[in-house]
Amino acid sequence: MNTQNQKKLGKAVREQGGLTPSNGKMTDLVFDPVTGDFVVKDKDAELNEGEMVVTEMTNNGFAAKVGQMTPERFEAEKRILGQFLPQNAYLFKDDLLLLAAKTNSGNIYTIWIELKDFPNKPEAGVTKMLKDKDGIDMGCCSSDMHTLTTRHGGTTICHYGNSWTPMVSLFKVYVKCRLWLEMYELHLETGKTIDYYLKHDNHDES
Repeated sequence: MNTQNQKKLGKAVREQGGLTPSNGKMTDLVFDPVTGDFVVKDKDAELNEGEMVVTEMTNNGFAAKVGQMTPERFEAEKRILGQFLPQNAYLFKDDLLLLAAKTNSGNIYTIWIELKDFPNKPEAGVTKMLKDKDGIDMGCCSSDMHTLTTRHGGTTICHYGNSWTPMVSLFKVYVKCRLWLEMYELHLETGKTIDYYLKHDNHDES
């Protein structure tokens, strides 16, 4: 999220959910598929290509309750997932979001994203323990491979850096994990670390 949108969001949240921003105009919540973030725009403002209005800002706010996903946020996240993924490719189960991910090579993985503290930065990973090129379990913290200590019996992915904001969508977390899986499969072929591909292939930082 750029600085301008961060400032605008801050005003909206501080002023009881954004119904009465300082310019006197109503505001809408808009999903930007390029960045994967939610942004605040003046109601009836011209949208960029691909952007869509998700829900009107309400007195409950959208990200004001960090660590507690509001009903408005949950509905917005479901709408975005439904826009970009088949209905049978994701499932909300207890405190997890489970998503099917098919890599370019045709392999299928199940990604999990923890929801209990969302929109704090959620833990995410795959439901099975992956092995590196040398056959070693990827169940511990590794800066080279961008993994964390195992959770839910599988490999935990370090998917986001310190730039996390509460307006990052669950869909973007899925995209980050999907990208990690592609680099993981490259690692199995070449032996190069995921950190190598992040630094040499112009990917977003994890």
